[in-house]
Amino acid sequence: MWPLLLAAVEDLHERGLTGIRALPHFGPVGHWRLSVTTADNLPNGAHLPFRDDDAVFRATEGAFPRVGDLTISTRTSARDVADEILRGLGSPREVRYFNDADYCRWFTAMRQRAEEIGAPPSAFEDFHSGWRCGTTEIDPPPGWADAV
Repeated sequence: MWPLLLAAVEDLHERGLTGIRALPHFGPVGHWRLSVTTADNLPNGAHLPFRDDDAVFRATEGAFPRVGDLTISTRTSARDVADEILRGLGSPREVRYFNDADYCRWFTAMRQRAEEIGAPPSAFEDFHSGWRCGTTEIDPPPGWADAV
């Protein structure tokens, strides 16, 4: 499920919604989770806590095969999931435009790296803080170190 969710975020970036941010992490019971919001909902555009917890779209492997109100099947595309994320965040007119090509380039590279490694990315989990895929450390997004 995680490759499809990450591809959906990249689809949103490709649509010009470059202010969309994704924060992957592992929850307390070990399920991979993804929180999606806008850059202006994160301090410095990069880090927690969210300014408005209600302005976050959340997905978890524990709810599979559902993402929001969408049921995932073999025919579900990244664009379908991206549309569901937008429904959760609001229409494209309501998602503020925030031009951040650096973040979008980082996100594309991070997604490709995660797929090469074969493990979902994570910014944190119960006993670890720092970006990695599986046990492999990866670069954090631009601005992450400044926000910590």
